[in-house]
Amino acid sequence: DVVEMAKKRGLDGIAITDHNRAYTGPLSIDGIDIIPGEEIGVEGGDHLLAYFIKKTVRKDKKLREAVSDVQEQGGYTSLAHLLRKRDVLPEKEILLLPDAVECGNAMDEEKHRKILLKKCKEISLLITAGSDAHTSGQVGMGVLKVPEKINRENFLEVIGKGEIIVRDEISDFREKNINWKKRAKGFKDILETDRHLIGKNIFQRLILRNYLRINNRKLRKIDFNYKKEDGEEVPKK
Repeated sequence: DVVEMAKKRGLDGIAITDHNRAYTGPLSIDGIDIIPGEEIGVEGGDHLLAYFIKKTVRKDKKLREAVSDVQEQGGYTSLAHLLRKRDVLPEKEILLLPDAVECGNAMDEEKHRKILLKKCKEISLLITAGSDAHTSGQVGMGVLKVPEKINRENFLEVIGKGEIIVRDEISDFREKNINWKKRAKGFKDILETDRHLIGKNIFQRLILRNYLRINNRKLRKIDFNYKKEDGEEVPKK
């Protein structure tokens, strides 16, 4: 589904960064290049994106340790959606630990993206972008447009030339998602005790998944193609 949507929307490549699980599948599917990665939950609640890794990095490590584990695999790191759970940015020393900071998350509020981008420019940090896709319909909503194909060897050089694009078409879903999460958090807090484990599981597996599934149908109908917008010839099926 992800590859199908990537092709439909004119992408050349995607990064698969599941939560706390490294991608170990093929590195190219139907003409779409795949960067193997992981979204690592680190100590303190932040999320660290890892690219070009082969083995899962265990969650809940200190940020410095997680970055080191990724570097040992020859991979690269980017701090994800930093202002989603905090009001202020961490200290400069923290921002400088990874290779980059994610400034173009399609599911972040625009004001947060602007703050992150301004800070990265101030201290000369590399930036990344992404759809933060938890459904196939979100694929391509946030991208880093780069002048050449990304690989392990040129990763830092090429992303340094990248341009963030976040689609306006995702704004409605993003606002609904923000409001949904606020309501959902209150419900989940009620179910945190052991005696409510059954109810908590029902919530996570039934309500949340159905919410995403219903919205995914709408998102998949959104029609755009980066290659067509750039005037490139798109091969016919």
